[in-house]
Amino acid sequence: MDTLPDVVSYMDQRFGNHVLDFYYSEIIEPRLIPTEEKLLEVYEAHRDSLIVPEGRIFNTVCAAGEEQLDLLEQLLESGDDPFSMTDQFTPVTSILAPGESSITRVMTAAEIPPPWDDMLFSSEMHLAFDCSIGVDRVTRFELTEIIPEHIATFYESQDQVLSIFLAMEEEEVISVLVDSLSSVYHIDIDWEFVDRFISADSSSTDQL
Repeated sequence: MDTLPDVVSYMDQRFGNHVLDFYYSEIIEPRLIPTEEKLLEVYEAHRDSLIVPEGRIFNTVCAAGEEQLDLLEQLLESGDDPFSMTDQFTPVTSILAPGESSITRVMTAAEIPPPWDDMLFSSEMHLAFDCSIGVDRVTRFELTEIIPEHIATFYESQDQVLSIFLAMEEEEVISVLVDSLSSVYHIDIDWEFVDRFISADSSSTDQL
């Protein structure tokens, strides 16, 4: 069975990938340890391109189900503040700031699905909007703070800086390893054979 092309291809891929993964984890990865000094160098070199988009913070409550929807409507009609009664509604925990019951974390437009992203990111301070999500679910947002777009600080850009560093360092490490291996294992290429092979291939292609 080891002569069947599909089997050979499967074995080459399976064990070849295993060897490559092992080589990466044992040889390359240990050489990719960043220091704060190196990360700072990367940050300074790419600082102007590390942009934090505009962020906004909202008060929010979510009315889920007929009973909560009726309560929200009553509060709005009477002029009462639903944000002061968050215990009567369903918290949207995925967007709340830690320890808060109605204040969201800083959110960017990319985190909010359309069409509500345009609405919320063009609204003025302390204006409230109701976003209908499904038949019996309404989330009310009130803009409380705008964080303008700005160049990221070193600490705000840690993940991006690390990604840039790893990409640059990995390329350099692999290049050094290849040079090191080529100095030990000399590879002689039979260019005459290659030229003949290419010429023959081109001829057969022309005949087709």
